[in-house]
Amino acid sequence: MTVQQREFVVFAALTAAGKDPDVGRIRIKRGFHATVEDTPTGRRLVAQRGDQHVVLTRYSATQKPPASYPNDLPFVPMLTAWLTATDHVAATWVDITSPDELAATLTARFVAEGWSAESALFMKRWKITVFRHDTMRRTLYWGSRQLLLYDSPA
Repeated sequence: MTVQQREFVVFAALTAAGKDPDVGRIRIKRGFHATVEDTPTGRRLVAQRGDQHVVLTRYSATQKPPASYPNDLPFVPMLTAWLTATDHVAATWVDITSPDELAATLTARFVAEGWSAESALFMKRWKITVFRHDTMRRTLYWGSRQLLLYDSPA
């Protein structure tokens, strides 16, 4: 299972639960177990399965990004964000009342920042747009009250 697949499994399990995980140890799908702890900006979750692990940081919904929020990722005011960084960067926002509207807003922002939209796909519950900028690829997935973003080398 690739890093991206592991992250997607953990993100999907978190968003399917419909609430933040409790502090402590929890079990996640496909054999992952996680330790959840409070942090000044929200929560930190370390999910493990054997020697595989994923570290997620939850940033609580705020009007302005906390100092520790990555500058190269879009900040969405008043939405909770789960972020991770390995060989790429991933983010997910949940409980979005209008994922199509947020995706359109972010698409316009990315294009204004120099990203070019290369393709748009539709898969069951998900809409997907792939962007490129120099040597980077940004993939935006949205649907079902959530939006996920992956940045990786092209």
